[in-house]
Amino acid sequence: MGRKAVKLMRDAAEQFFAADVDNSGSLTMDEFRRLVVPTTTPLTDDEVTILFERCDLDGSGTISLDEFFMFLLGYVQSQTGVGLDAIFRRYDQKGTDGTLDAAEFQHAAEDLGFGAISHDLFAELDPSGSGTVDGSELLSALKLRGASREAKRFILGLSYEAEHAAVVLDTRAWQLTTESYEALRLQLGALLAAHEPPARISDLFCAMTCGANGTLSEAQLGRALERIGMIAVRREKALVRGLFEQMDTDGSGVIGQRDLYAWMRGAEAKRDRAQRLTLRKPAPRDIEWTPETLRKALQLTLSHAAIGPVDLLRAWDSSANDGAISRHEFISHVKKVVDDEALWEEELRDVASHTFKLVSAGDHTMIGVTEFSNWLTVGWLRLREEAKQNPAADPWSRERRRFCHK
Repeated sequence: MGRKAVKLMRDAAEQFFAADVDNSGSLTMDEFRRLVVPTTTPLTDDEVTILFERCDLDGSGTISLDEFFMFLLGYVQSQTGVGLDAIFRRYDQKGTDGTLDAAEFQHAAEDLGFGAISHDLFAELDPSGSGTVDGSELLSALKLRGASREAKRFILGLSYEAEHAAVVLDTRAWQLTTESYEALRLQLGALLAAHEPPARISDLFCAMTCGANGTLSEAQLGRALERIGMIAVRREKALVRGLFEQMDTDGSGVIGQRDLYAWMRGAEAKRDRAQRLTLRKPAPRDIEWTPETLRKALQLTLSHAAIGPVDLLRAWDSSANDGAISRHEFISHVKKVVDDEALWEEELRDVASHTFKLVSAGDHTMIGVTEFSNWLTVGWLRLREEAKQNPAADPWSRERRRFCHK
């Protein structure tokens, strides 16, 4: 059945999730047949039966969500020779043989449309707290009944990526707007989605660079925009300059595929929110401030702002843009986040200094992505789950009780 079966799985995936309303995750043969019959690639009864039996890994007569995903991943790898490890290596910038740190994982998650929950996924898929995730950990997560629906969707997305071929964009009919940066971003996103076959940002960058996939200067960006359908680029020099400045966040004078990707995904909006971040008010005074309570305060604030630790690190890394923050950067940004001079002087100045020493893992000079993400990941999923179950609850009730009982 080859790609025909993979195509079937693609078409059926969202219907499978919709049918599994209570997330119990089991389909009978009849339910499975009803899912596959309406697909655009019809199968014979024998093919449906064969496919069902291959999905039903434990021979129970039903297909669980875990079995569904495990079958899909195994099938794609057997047919294409490309598995999760190979996909991970695509995002592994440090060359650590397919092991992703928090920032690299966020790039993969954003690439597949999971940027909003990337840190939740990272925390779930790194139960050991190692600060990295690899393909074997994803497969282990699928074997656990408790793996969340979002994690399974993400892993499914990675399996699709395994056989995704580059798309040569046909931009001859494109007419790009010059109304605003946001309007241009939305239009490009819509054009990629409507393209036949659907294209990705990497395909767009390839078209802009004529297949070279290198970098673009400001002048080259203008010519690239003209190439893909922006009319009268020469009269829109201010727009091109502003657009280039938005993308060139590290001030290198050139932009690459990741810069285009970050702009298309609205990364500068996250960076702006992270730079303006302040603790949710009122900051509690009737608790004992420690590195643990400071972490919780930051977690609650990040969750409310819909950004993750990697976004915060990028915003705080203001000097060298090297993916790490110095002691001065950490202390000054924590003070800005606290936004309460009295609380800072009375409680949090010393706590922030002590926290930096703890998180910097003995270095005491810099905090990297892995250390920062690891520190902020502790307790993250529990905090999010408690907030989801009871949004009106006081998140500081336990700390207040402990403080009052001293």
